Amino acid sequence: MWLPLFSVCAVASPERLAELELVSLTLAAAKSAEDAADFSLQLLKDCQHVFNDAKRDRLSTAEILHALNSSEDCPWAGWSHGRGLNAHGLSKMLRNFQIQPQNIRLGLAGVAKGYLRQSFQESWERYL
Repeated sequence: MWLPLFSVCAVASPERLAELELVSLTLAAAKSAEDAADFSLQLLKDCQHVFNDAKRDRLSTAEILHALNSSEDCPWAGWSHGRGLNAHGLSKMLRNFQIQPQNIRLGLAGVAKGYLRQSFQESWERYL
């Protein structure tokens, strides 16, 4: 998108190339931050659906990722060039809401990394 503008600017007003570069970087950074925020809110909402569907107060990271990546209504299956959302990506996006994975007991299945419903509660009330 920017290449034609830079080409025209180089011919019409080469002294303003630096200004155009600054504007393009500013807009790109703003767009990137906006997209990340949009996806973070989408993830928060989708996690709420996962917990509601599971009707449980704790879920392993693997269970959450399976539910998110298998949902046709969500963008997560196409994440990471089609590999789906992974544990690191999930953790990184939820960190914006001070939600972090922890060791949780899953009954007879033992202990696994996962999330507690109560960790999401404040963010769900505030942002959704």
